[in-house]
Amino acid sequence: MKKLFGSRQVETPQADKKDQFIPIPDKYLFTEDRHPEEMIESRGPSKPKEKTLLEDLLSQDFMLKGERDAYSSKDMTALGEGLKLIAMEFRQVYDKAILELDEKIEFLRLHLTDTLEEESMALHDKVYHSLSLLKKQKLDLVTQKDLAMTGEGYIEKAYTEYKVGFIRGYGLYLEGEVLFKPTKTL
Repeated sequence: MKKLFGSRQVETPQADKKDQFIPIPDKYLFTEDRHPEEMIESRGPSKPKEKTLLEDLLSQDFMLKGERDAYSSKDMTALGEGLKLIAMEFRQVYDKAILELDEKIEFLRLHLTDTLEEESMALHDKVYHSLSLLKKQKLDLVTQKDLAMTGEGYIEKAYTEYKVGFIRGYGLYLEGEVLFKPTKTL
């Protein structure tokens, strides 16, 4: 290459000592040298959102539960018992939630005083508004608790999935009995 283009000397300007100092970036800016767990920790601790009891109950797979119950019980009358158990679970969750709301309502009632109204009308209004919201939530939960025994309200999806799963599981049991069990013909 030197023969084709020749060699040329390039003059480099003399730099001050100030210009020669180049700051070295922190190694944590480059992610390719780090393990993914280190990257998650460096963002700061993230607090996982806790599921409420109702969310936890609704996240269960009631269809699979129905299939297993039907296949193991081998009796169609177990459907009613399974539905009653689901209703009782929901009612227990509603009872716990209602108790928690009652505690919050009583706490707010203690602080909703005339002196609070005299001191800060805005704070009094906030407490009063929070109290009315909690009362509405409690009323909704009491209604849902009553509807749970009939399979309506928030529980309706769980009821329907359990029934569908139960019927499917019972059908699988019957197919197994008819197809794979030897029968005597004479």
